[in-house]
Amino acid sequence: MINLVHRARTCVRFDRHVVYLGTPPPNEACPGLIIGTTEAMLIAPASHGAAHVSVENKTTRRITVVTRRLNITATFGTHPAVIDRILASAHLPRPAVTAVHAAVTDAPAVRPLPPNVTNYHGMAFDTCTAPSKPVMRTWWFDSPYGGVGIYLGGSDAACAQPNLTPSWLRTAAAEGWHFIPMYVGPQALFGELTKQSAKQGTAAAIDAVQHAQRLGFGPATPIYYDMEAYQPSQSTRVLRFLSAWTAELHALGYASGVYSSSSSGVSDLARQYGLGKYLMPDVIYDALWDGRRGTYDPVFGIGRWLNHHRVHQYSGNITQTYGGIPINIDQDFMNVRLPGPPADPPSQAAAQASGTSSPSQAVTQPGGTVDVFYRGTDGGLWYVRRAPGEGWARPVELGGRLASEPSAVALGGGHVRVFYQGTDGLLWQVRSGPAGWSRPRALRGMGTLGGRPMAVAQPTGVIDVFWKDARGSGVSADEYSPAGGWAAPRRLGGRLTSPPAPVISSRGVIQVFWKGRGGSLWHVARGQGGRWGRPENLGVARLGSQPQATARPDGRVEVFWRRPDKTAIVTGFLTANGHWRGPYQLGGGMPLSLPTAVSAGGLVHVFFSGHDGRLWQLTPTRSGRPGGPPQLVGKQPQSAPFAAVASGQSRIDVFWQGPGGGVWLVRISPGNHASSPRRLDGPMP
Repeated sequence: MINLVHRARTCVRFDRHVVYLGTPPPNEACPGLIIGTTEAMLIAPASHGAAHVSVENKTTRRITVVTRRLNITATFGTHPAVIDRILASAHLPRPAVTAVHAAVTDAPAVRPLPPNVTNYHGMAFDTCTAPSKPVMRTWWFDSPYGGVGIYLGGSDAACAQPNLTPSWLRTAAAEGWHFIPMYVGPQALFGELTKQSAKQGTAAAIDAVQHAQRLGFGPATPIYYDMEAYQPSQSTRVLRFLSAWTAELHALGYASGVYSSSSSGVSDLARQYGLGKYLMPDVIYDALWDGRRGTYDPVFGIGRWLNHHRVHQYSGNITQTYGGIPINIDQDFMNVRLPGPPADPPSQAAAQASGTSSPSQAVTQPGGTVDVFYRGTDGGLWYVRRAPGEGWARPVELGGRLASEPSAVALGGGHVRVFYQGTDGLLWQVRSGPAGWSRPRALRGMGTLGGRPMAVAQPTGVIDVFWKDARGSGVSADEYSPAGGWAAPRRLGGRLTSPPAPVISSRGVIQVFWKGRGGSLWHVARGQGGRWGRPENLGVARLGSQPQATARPDGRVEVFWRRPDKTAIVTGFLTANGHWRGPYQLGGGMPLSLPTAVSAGGLVHVFFSGHDGRLWQLTPTRSGRPGGPPQLVGKQPQSAPFAAVASGQSRIDVFWQGPGGGVWLVRISPGNHASSPRRLDGPMP
């Protein structure tokens, strides 16, 4: 028995057979990490007016008894009867066992923390028990750390947490601290994972979210499971546990993180990454004590937990002193930037601003990340990414065998989907999320395609994909919804001699245009009620190329194509009420490629390559009539250009194949100013 009244720095530990009397000191001298619980008890004075409680939580192996005078916290390992006998000897009520439910409903409302408090790039530390507010304030000013790991709870959380309250978190967040919320449940190291480890993982996730909610961590917060190093014989049970942990956190609206040793949990997850057998965490927290302040570990391989989804514990069990205050810590380096909770669905105009209104090989995500996709010289799917503040990364191959250029859509929350026709004629899909890229997967239910698929996405996450039917050459379509998955493909009619060109208007109407037999311009529309009309000839004869369409914020949809003699770009538009206007000749200096059109800043920008071996831009007026002369923006294009529009419609990134088969870029800034062309590298055919 230890009397805390006379022990100003004693660490209250639940991994030893000890009874503690009194209130834990505000600054306990705890090791950086201790893990595991056994039969132990803390008997402290009850706060004034505290409600009487007597409960046992089997998930966390913790008993709480509150009376008029006492606040008792007890933990147990394999012998809970020891605690029962101690409570009975004091004539205290036997605890009622709490159940773990499939939904989190009992967390009291607290003021939520800002959604970005778990995002950070820089040095952090973790320690067994949260230091007091004055210590945190001193370390904020005097130490190099900006992040701190905190233990929310769990059956093997060995330290008392007298300081960890919603008030403590709000104060620390207001000072600038960022957090790594951790949960320490059953450990493979101790043989605590059973054959039903998936059920254990689900129960741990539910309990972790309850703890997170009581402290003010809202949806989209990552919660990191602390799975210490274990023997290889435990790998299967661990992977089942962690997969269930991730699945349940996602179901409850939270992100998943996993902490483990580089040589066990991290390497096991890395080997399973992308195989589809187990769900992967959104963030990996890698314990590799190599002293390096970064997030590299060779066990990750290529493409795993990229783009701000890693934490590295690079040193441990050291004591550091700042402002005269020593703490035993583990040292971490955070590189975490996850999207916040989903906002209210944006307008269709906002969807257009993020580049989802018409198909493209490049997408801009709401946070500013640009992803560019193309078919490489090896026939595989390649992509290159630019994250804000990081510049362009090196191109990465995602696999597959492409018979067409890809079509990509951004869905928010870091999710991107890419579609293409494979060399087998089928529709293929590659998906990305916070944890990385999936392997290519054939969507066999769509049958054989007759050409390149074109995809558009709505703000609700609904995706529509269109392609030329392989048998009748009409328009075929299928729709994906987050709630129901893929519907059955349907034929919309028509006779196509070009790929379809879909676009979503600002009013939510989907229009699909194509070049029909005889070279005429056709379209079919789906209104806001969800019903498709019949294909209609718009009365424009002899298109010289497939049409391209884009939507403007006023509800108008503009369509562009090349004259048959390749001497000019021609346009027409559908008004918001569905009336056709045009065609109007825009000029264009002998266009060689089909035009690419995007809507940005209230204007439509049209890009094309010319017979003179240069890349040009046209900007029609708001009336749709010809504007100024073509503007030179690039050089030596060897493919049709494609573009991504930045969030807010303030910037356009235009891409094309340049000399040597590399990917080239020019950026169009507000005011129609074009940057100098630059090569991004990466071979295109």
